Amino acid sequence: MGSRYKTIRIREDIYDLIRKYKEKTGASISQIVAKALAFMDLSERKPRVKEDLPLADKFSWYIAKVLMSAGSFKEDPNETNFRYLIDNLDALEERLDIETGFAKEVVNRLARKKKEHWTTDDKIEFNSAFKSLVLQMMWRLEQEVDKAMREEEKK
Repeated sequence: MGSRYKTIRIREDIYDLIRKYKEKTGASISQIVAKALAFMDLSERKPRVKEDLPLADKFSWYIAKVLMSAGSFKEDPNETNFRYLIDNLDALEERLDIETGFAKEVVNRLARKKKEHWTTDDKIEFNSAFKSLVLQMMWRLEQEVDKAMREEEKK
């Protein structure tokens, strides 16, 4: 038995969108509607994907914020940049439970030196400390996403 077809009524603007997509892709109208419905179904069955975005956004904000303040301090290690960097490191500890002791130790040591006396090893240690923070934050994000997925599966 061959395929049976039915007529559906849709607004003209929606039909124009489907027609343009058909011309662009070469897919039939039935295929386009089926694909759209499958996408809608997937998005309704996988709400955790939507929930993960705020977590990723939150962590990327803190990564950007701490790295920008680290860059400002490295470029100009004045009291204002030092204080801003320490405040950002404190926020990482308090809000994301990230261990910042090594980074604070390096920053405090470099703050006591004049920038022109920073050695290559000092700069490497500074960079390594902040790279380590980013790795910790990525690991913590992965933990949070896994936790959210397990909680979603329980529902």
